[in-house]
Amino acid sequence: MTDERRRPSLTLAHGVESPDALPPGVFLDRALGGGFREVRTEGWPTSETSLESLASLGEPLLRVSQRRQESALYEREGVLLQVTLSGAHVYAMVAAAAADAVEDTFVLLRDRLKAPDPSSAHEVPVTFWTYGPHGPQPSWRAIGVPGWEEITQNYAEATQTKLAAIMRDFKPAHGGQLVLWHGEPGTGKTFALRALAWEWRDWCQFHYIVDPDSFFGAHADYLMSVLMQPPFPMMVTHGWTGFSSMSMSAVVEAEDEEEKEEDRAWRVLVLEDTGELLAADARASMGQGLSRFLNVVDGLIGQG
Repeated sequence: MTDERRRPSLTLAHGVESPDALPPGVFLDRALGGGFREVRTEGWPTSETSLESLASLGEPLLRVSQRRQESALYEREGVLLQVTLSGAHVYAMVAAAAADAVEDTFVLLRDRLKAPDPSSAHEVPVTFWTYGPHGPQPSWRAIGVPGWEEITQNYAEATQTKLAAIMRDFKPAHGGQLVLWHGEPGTGKTFALRALAWEWRDWCQFHYIVDPDSFFGAHADYLMSVLMQPPFPMMVTHGWTGFSSMSMSAVVEAEDEEEKEEDRAWRVLVLEDTGELLAADARASMGQGLSRFLNVVDGLIGQG
């Protein structure tokens, strides 16, 4: 008879439909088999264009390269880590026996895969959403944007006054709100919207809905996925950050209910060319699209 506690038996089923699904599958299998108790995931934008800066970690156990995406799996000094570089964003999973080892590894990763300096380039991250064969699909891009002071003179005085009020003085209320960006083609609506993304960068994330007809159409999971996605990545005044964590001990820690409202990331859903949603015959021509639109703005869905 031995006092050694038996590790619970668990089989993970991981579907592999493309090569990029291999590294996370192998990571989970080895993390479970190795008895790692601490697992954490993080993501952040980066100015790096490859994983070459991680050469000091040694040869990866597995590397998968695709167009505009590179993933690698490493194991070093009792720490298992999987890193994916997709576009201008890093996604990393780290597993270890102790939380300190996980934290030290993320410090190293952030040092090697540095976040862009928002003070040196006028760029903000934008999440672009589409609905594909596998459901809602987000992709991230850093886009160049102007500051409001750079483009103020492009607008008539009356327009300047109204735009300035929302650029600098706007404070979000509890729940959803609608900002109607209206004007003739070529009057600078999109340019002003890019400036708005820069002015609101410290407290707000921008999500661009590529296919608004599907967003408000038959796919309810599309709308809810966009609204309920964790705030990741998030921009703060001193740089970029994103964080989520879990434990292999199967204990899930819920979000702190006492979290202050102002500490949560607000998000703006950008929907272009959707004037038909506000037309007098919208219910007849768009069906439930108008109802879902109003729910996001000021209904139960938009609260919180």
